[in-house]
Amino acid sequence: MITAAFSVFRGLARIPLVALTAIGLLSAAARCAGADAAPPDQPTPAFSVKIPEGKLTLKEIHLIVGRAASERGWEVKEDSETRVVIHILRHGHEATVTYEISEVSVDASCVGYKVDKSGAHTKPEQPTGWLGNLRKDLTNAIASAAAGR
Repeated sequence: MITAAFSVFRGLARIPLVALTAIGLLSAAARCAGADAAPPDQPTPAFSVKIPEGKLTLKEIHLIVGRAASERGWEVKEDSETRVVIHILRHGHEATVTYEISEVSVDASCVGYKVDKSGAHTKPEQPTGWLGNLRKDLTNAIASAAAGR
């Protein structure tokens, strides 16, 4: 086993250090660029908020989701009993968040972009600050509503 490891090491020693560095940098760049990530138009899981068991009805949860989004300036694009889709375009960024609602959790996924002055999408980008605010508001509103029961 030691001999095999040494053979691999000796084989690597023949490859110029510059080539090894380049291979390592390309590999790291691919990971950072999200080579394993979903395509840009596919929603990326953003967060999940658990619902305290038996505390809130589906209708109450749905109302909380819509209110939390609209208080932050998001526009509701789609609204059904178990799904709410919200959208925002502000400060050169655009995002669409889809909430899947059940009596046990609210699961959010997001498609986000940087937008140029003409309104064209320049690159995929998750709005982590906006998502954090939505998660915080939703978590607090659900906890507050459940505590009042």
